[in-house]
Amino acid sequence: PTRPAMTDSHTLRGDGIAATINAQGAELSSLRNAEGRELLWQAGPQWPRHAPILFPIVGRLKNDRLRHDGKTYPMTQHGFARDRRFAWVEQGTQSCKLALSDDAETRARYPFAFRLEVTYAVDGADLEVGFEIINTGDEMLPASLGGHPAFNWPLVPGLPKEAYTLTFGKTEPAPIRRLKDGLMRPQPEPNPVKGRTLALTEELFDDDAMVFDQIASTSILFTAT
Repeated sequence: PTRPAMTDSHTLRGDGIAATINAQGAELSSLRNAEGRELLWQAGPQWPRHAPILFPIVGRLKNDRLRHDGKTYPMTQHGFARDRRFAWVEQGTQSCKLALSDDAETRARYPFAFRLEVTYAVDGADLEVGFEIINTGDEMLPASLGGHPAFNWPLVPGLPKEAYTLTFGKTEPAPIRRLKDGLMRPQPEPNPVKGRTLALTEELFDDDAMVFDQIASTSILFTAT
């Protein structure tokens, strides 16, 4: 890897893929295939992000408050990492690494010592993303970590949204969870996946996100039929 520079973004190029990563939030902001087609949502007015990293929480806390050791701290939805500038650790032609460490600002919201490292690497036509949470303090580090990539839907202009499906690696019979006011509803609900296939419609998201807390699959394919 080359010596890190104080750049706002860095682009990796592989055999059939190009990925641009921003220092702000360590966020993937562009993902193009061999034909140059943009696969990632381009932060339109409906949602001004691309693929934010969620840390140190995924989702929301009740009243947006974190309680620890008798004190209360403000903690907004999905945490603060997506709104912080990461430092470049490595910048190469096919891989890069960024890091975020605790400081006075993070400790005012999350009173823990940490280092979050995010690695991006292209391999052929694949993009690999790695996360590592390092506890740099002396007490247990409670943390959740999530990726929130938004892909264009439809991917190909001219195809209706209803032509697209998600195909899971395994059958998904377990019930799912839904949200109310950003918090988990108490009771599970029927799973809309039929076997391994979820037919995509905008109505699926009328009740916000679907939470697969008993998921069996480790891979999902987003395709048009």
